Amino acid sequence: MKFYLKYLVLFFLCSFLLFACKQNKQTVSLTYFQPYCGGARPTEEMEKDAATPKPYTSKKIILVSENGKVSNCETDEKGNLNLKLKDGVYKLYEPWKFNKTTPNGSDLKKFDPNCINNEWSKEFCIIEIKGNKAQMKEVYPLINFCEHDLPCLIESHKPPMRE
Repeated sequence: MKFYLKYLVLFFLCSFLLFACKQNKQTVSLTYFQPYCGGARPTEEMEKDAATPKPYTSKKIILVSENGKVSNCETDEKGNLNLKLKDGVYKLYEPWKFNKTTPNGSDLKKFDPNCINNEWSKEFCIIEIKGNKAQMKEVYPLINFCEHDLPCLIESHKPPMRE
């Protein structure tokens, strides 16, 4: 009898652990915007293209759980993040913000220190997982900034607008 009881307890313990550690498969689609960066006045078509979201393909993302666990992930060729997550709240960061560097990898001296510190603290998305459902809240849109229009840049060298 003790033999069966021991295995029964072990079975229930393993079942509980599997249930408690259950990870849910989630797919999150990410998009970005590409503003017009040229010096000539953009055509209507160029402006429309800049306002159209594009799949955020093959990009690294930093995922931080509510308890501070950090994971690296990457979007696929369609801009999807395929994740296995436990129930909870997760923040998504662009690597340059999480790693406290500049958006284009240039010298930090070219950026306003207070502004860049503020940028580093901003996640672009929050995902909440409950059971098989994921809620995604976009905090701000992802933008592939033009070199002359990077956030916190002290001196912008925006090209003059030509007709």
